Amino acid sequence: MQARRPLPALTALLFLCLLLSSGAQENPTKPRVQVDPLNPMILSSSSVVLNCSTDCVTSPAIGLETSLEALEESRGTNWKVWRLSNVTSDNSPLCYVNCPGKGQGSSRTNIMVYEPPKNLELNLETSQEQSSLPWIPVGQNITLSCHVAGGRPRKNLRVVLLRGAQEISREPAPDTLTTAVVKFQVTASREDDEASFSCHAELNLQSKGLKLYQESSAPLKFYTYDLKKLQPKLVTPMILETGTKKQVSCAMDNVFPVEKAHIQLSWGGQRLIEDNITRHGDMLRVTATIMATEEDMGDRELTCSVTLGNEIRRISENLTVYTFLQPVLMVSGPVQEGYRVNLTCKAHPPATVLIEGAPSDEPDRISLIAQEEDNGRSFTCQATLKLREEIFHKNSSLTLNVKFPPKLDEKCSPNRTWDEGTEQILQCTARGNPAPTVTCVREQQMPVNGGNQQMPFNVSTRVVRSYSGTYNCTAKNSLGVASQVVSVFVKFQDVDSRPIIIGLLVSVLVVTIVMGVGYSLYRQRKIRSYELKKAQEARALNPIKKEDGPCP
Repeated sequence: MQARRPLPALTALLFLCLLLSSGAQENPTKPRVQVDPLNPMILSSSSVVLNCSTDCVTSPAIGLETSLEALEESRGTNWKVWRLSNVTSDNSPLCYVNCPGKGQGSSRTNIMVYEPPKNLELNLETSQEQSSLPWIPVGQNITLSCHVAGGRPRKNLRVVLLRGAQEISREPAPDTLTTAVVKFQVTASREDDEASFSCHAELNLQSKGLKLYQESSAPLKFYTYDLKKLQPKLVTPMILETGTKKQVSCAMDNVFPVEKAHIQLSWGGQRLIEDNITRHGDMLRVTATIMATEEDMGDRELTCSVTLGNEIRRISENLTVYTFLQPVLMVSGPVQEGYRVNLTCKAHPPATVLIEGAPSDEPDRISLIAQEEDNGRSFTCQATLKLREEIFHKNSSLTLNVKFPPKLDEKCSPNRTWDEGTEQILQCTARGNPAPTVTCVREQQMPVNGGNQQMPFNVSTRVVRSYSGTYNCTAKNSLGVASQVVSVFVKFQDVDSRPIIIGLLVSVLVVTIVMGVGYSLYRQRKIRSYELKKAQEARALNPIKKEDGPCP
């Protein structure tokens, strides 16, 4: 039998009747009503059995007033049992008894529903400061919200924020009828990068005779980064000459995590190929090589950019590419002795030129009359270029090659006197450009002192009297001839050779006689020695007998 649900008007009428009835009686005694179990705690969506009993024994009318679905299961004289099904929220059923002669009594029980936490979900809430997730700058305040379904009664529910196994914060859950949302305020740090965050719910009903119910969310990961509000440091030359290579570099400190940061160099809008990228500690560095060409002439922007998370740090510098060729130093007119020679120097604008020794009003030219002493003279032209407060110089040199005819020098003296038998050189040198050829030829003359012999030219030789004579020395080149007559006189002294020859012959004769006598004496002595030796050998072979007489 299902418990009735009296309407409000009917209930008021019943109470009025009871009041009238009780007023008619003197010192009425209300029936005592008991509900069992009293204030039970049950699992959500489960059922509970209520036993309503009374001390009234005169056919009491027992009823149950509740908003829940109630089904009478059994009854007795003074009791009834109802099953309340699908209890999903707290409820307070009222058990009442109408006892004849005693009036009405009632008792209420409070059913408390519990539900373990479930379906936990941890989310990172977005804010206006955050550009996007999951990249979060270090020092940024973030909000982590944990959504918990169930977890009733809420006053016994605690929600914990964990980083890995470390407890970060513990908060009570709000008492709401829907899903509980607990928010945690966290300041992002380097330790939070790629850490596993989770929320953990604890429903402690141990004081109610139940247990500690626990549930956790799936892990949540996000990235933290630290990129200071500073520009990278770009190391580059301010100017670069075409045809040259230069290495440029860019570095940035305090980059976290450095392995996730990206760095690149671009020049004139084109990315440079990196030579090397270095990551050391929190420092990030890149190097690249720039090759300047004619197409790069002028100012071009070199940019370094560092990207990490949702932020970019960038720095740019203008690099000036220029061309600076060596100056051209030229000479005009025939470079020959006695002729005017003009030297001029030119350079590619905006470079200026200066020839060493040139007049101040015409620094790019020099004019002179060529002389012999100007041959081999060097001239230098210096070109100067000013770019971005830097000054560059390049030089060109030119050596004059002055042509002039042969000129015999002082070594070609006209008179030479030498002693016979000494070592001498018949030498005659000359200057000239082109270098002249020099020869000394003996003039044809009558033989003197037994000969008319040509002395070798420019070669050390022993002087003989036949070298005496006149020599015509000539120097020639394409511009002319120079000549010099050289007289050679050899001093000598005549000596009578007959006494010398006789003395030599006598000496030879004496030596021959001495050698013959000596040989003869030596031979005789060798013969006597030989004969004596033979006689001694004969006596040894034939001993002398006693009867024999003396040797003759």
